[in-house]
Amino acid sequence: TTGSAAPTTCAAPCAPDAPIAQAVYQTAHPSYEMRYKIEDQPDGKVLVSGTIFQKDAPPDWVMVLPVRFSFGDKQHASGTVLVQGPSSPFSIRLPMRPKNTELDPDRWILAEGISTKGN
Repeated sequence: TTGSAAPTTCAAPCAPDAPIAQAVYQTAHPSYEMRYKIEDQPDGKVLVSGTIFQKDAPPDWVMVLPVRFSFGDKQHASGTVLVQGPSSPFSIRLPMRPKNTELDPDRWILAEGISTKGN
């Protein structure tokens, strides 16, 4: 799904209460890896697209992960990506090329590890 700088995307139909139910009835400490690429668009904007991999979690585990794009001069945009299952593709349009892209920059998510790899 392509959206604005603050989208929530889901690759498959999602139950809106899934993160709450799994927090109450299940335990997992997954690891997350975001792999992305940035492509210039004809209109001067950019498309950030890639996949977030979720490891060491049940196949139906759902998590909403924060993403931050930094542009310099204290400018940034934040959004979320919904991850469901072992991998979830995402696509986000931004008004300009970010200097830095970071998954869960403030470490709000309880996870074994979080990494970001991109161009």
